[in-house]
Amino acid sequence: MFFFLLLSIPLVCLALAIVYALCWQSQGIETCDLSQLEQVFLERLQKLDEADHHKDNQRFCIYVMGMSSSGKSTLCKQLSQMLHVPHLELDSLKHYPSWEQTSNEEMCQIVAKRLSSDEYRHGFIVDGNYKALTEQILAQKPIIIWLDYSRFVIFPRLFWRTFLRCLFKTQLWNSPECIETWTAQFFSSQSLFVFVSRTYHPLRARILELKNDYLGTIQSKGHFIHIQSPVDASSVVHRLNRLQSNEKKSL
Repeated sequence: MFFFLLLSIPLVCLALAIVYALCWQSQGIETCDLSQLEQVFLERLQKLDEADHHKDNQRFCIYVMGMSSSGKSTLCKQLSQMLHVPHLELDSLKHYPSWEQTSNEEMCQIVAKRLSSDEYRHGFIVDGNYKALTEQILAQKPIIIWLDYSRFVIFPRLFWRTFLRCLFKTQLWNSPECIETWTAQFFSSQSLFVFVSRTYHPLRARILELKNDYLGTIQSKGHFIHIQSPVDASSVVHRLNRLQSNEKKSL
């Protein structure tokens, strides 16, 4: 019996690895029209090269949504660096030191103050799934990028991210004492694994509803980009990088 148990472990691991590899394959981007995102990207690059670009008052917004560990912040940082605009990470506004939480009303006030500042005048990238802030962000008529990955992708990514954060005692959002611990993350009902399990389907349903309502209002299919694989997310970044390179060559 013990021998068969030992034999089953590598077989289970192999099966999970195969499923994980299949989930990483390109699923195709549902909203294939990336012209809206590319247009915003090119316009921003052109304005950066203009001597009077600071006089421009037109603002754009890119809003990245998705489950925890889907890579929202990573994608936002890449876009922020390419476009030279600030990245607003909503999780960083939610958590005080020692994991104290900001109320929804306070978060709305903080976001409103940030958006009215000169730093955000030309545009910004924002990520997060806070329902209380959705209306405030949608008022900016953003291009929404939804990182919609399978659980077979999310959970392994969440495990390794959490493992490394606990191991190196990573301080999150530059907030003192906001550090993930082994006990809280692996042996507690407050664990992110429990949170993801509980909210995975409700969040997908909410974003799908938001998608239908938003596209009906904005009347532009290119304003919602539905990405279902990390490979496709990388391809979008590579595509924008090529645009950036071509734009530099043409100058």
